[in-house]
Amino acid sequence: MFILPLNSILSIYWFQCLITVNTELSSGEEEEGGGIINHTKMVKGRQGERVRLYVRGSILGYKRSKSNQYPNTSLIQIEGVNTKEEVTWYNGKRMAYIYKAKVKKNGSHYRCIWGKVTRPHGNSGIVRAKFKSNLPPRSMGARVRVFMYPSNI
Repeated sequence: MFILPLNSILSIYWFQCLITVNTELSSGEEEEGGGIINHTKMVKGRQGERVRLYVRGSILGYKRSKSNQYPNTSLIQIEGVNTKEEVTWYNGKRMAYIYKAKVKKNGSHYRCIWGKVTRPHGNSGIVRAKFKSNLPPRSMGARVRVFMYPSNI
């Protein structure tokens, strides 16, 4: 049983929880309630750094040839991915480019462009990605979040 603070689900990392451990009685012990003793102990919750549920990536640029560039496809370097074989796990995964805008919309200055990993690009772990709208040129070199879904495990 977890005890969550009522004010915010986001403070889940700093809560303390109760864990109930059920142990069966040995043959010498007797107790009412079907022979099970409930031991309850306090366990400290996670403190400090939050859990990151995505892999960081950086935007390298658009797919291009020597003289043409194709802004409908972006090249992304995913952190820790160095071979074509490692890219196959990321095929179809969703990614988000999050940026800060001057004008507040929907109560936030932050906006997001969603995309998807489509295929590898070369042999060095670079991926091609298509976003819902083409990434702006100022996004080159910026970070993207590559999420672990949709999962095909």
